[in-house]
Amino acid sequence: MERFLGKPAADKSKKAQHISAKERAHQFRHVLYEDGGKLFCKLCNQVVDHSRKSSIETHLSSAKHKRRRDSTESADGPPLKTQRTVQGTMRRATVISAEMMCDTPPLLEY
Repeated sequence: MERFLGKPAADKSKKAQHISAKERAHQFRHVLYEDGGKLFCKLCNQVVDHSRKSSIETHLSSAKHKRRRDSTESADGPPLKTQRTVQGTMRRATVISAEMMCDTPPLLEY
């Protein structure tokens, strides 16, 4: 009965509670970027869990990531394309349309 009335057990998860995808992208800026609150790998175009640093390091040491890194370093092709989330795309479109409205001259009346 005491276990039901006592303090709840502390969360023993190793997840970082107060770090955002943007902060993780800043830590690993050479290979990761953030869009819409999600962390993406530039080379693999894959979402990576930002709450655990070990999951990022596991992805960076994976065979797929190493293979993609080696192939892009040796190729002189076009730059890699990055994925965008729907929220990120809509946010950019809103900012661009607001800028266009500010830059347009007023209509002339005849």
